[in-house]
Amino acid sequence: MTKKKNMTAGQRQLVLEQKIEQMEMATKMSQMLLQQLGQSTNQIGKDLSELAVRQRDLQYRSLAVQELSNISVEQIDARAEELQVNDFTEASDKEDAEKNYTPATVVADDSVIIITTKVDGEQSQGILRSKLILEELAFPDFKADLLGKEVGAELIADINGVEHQVKLLGIRTAPPAPEPEEVPELSEIPTSEETTPVEANG
Repeated sequence: MTKKKNMTAGQRQLVLEQKIEQMEMATKMSQMLLQQLGQSTNQIGKDLSELAVRQRDLQYRSLAVQELSNISVEQIDARAEELQVNDFTEASDKEDAEKNYTPATVVADDSVIIITTKVDGEQSQGILRSKLILEELAFPDFKADLLGKEVGAELIADINGVEHQVKLLGIRTAPPAPEPEEVPELSEIPTSEETTPVEANG
């Protein structure tokens, strides 16, 4: 307060001009950000419209294939699910080999599990296949219910507020973490006085 009272008219004018300049700069930055946001929103709108067109085209093509080949929707769904399961199994087996996972029979704290779920008895609303590290599960109750279960066990779990009928399809055990290398204590490291000097030739 004292500084403002002691300021001359010229100083006050200078401070006012600086504040106006800062406000103008802030306004320009806000306008630029709004413009960028508008451009991003327009692009998202275009992408969604293009996705809707492709989805509609795919639906008509699927209907055409179904009519021309006399294949039922149930047969198409069953084959699509079979293909997804095959892809999952292939990727899972590859991961097992790369990470040295080994099959197990009972779920433990350090297990890796493979599950499938249904919602209201419908596979399409559940999870077809999922491979999870038990320690990383974000659902404590679900994790506790899984401990001690064997392959083939079924249970009910609340996942993101939705009740899933879970079936345990597989259990893997990860290899133990490598032991950390021992670092010698300072007392074990020889000092310059304890080292043998190297004699120069000649």
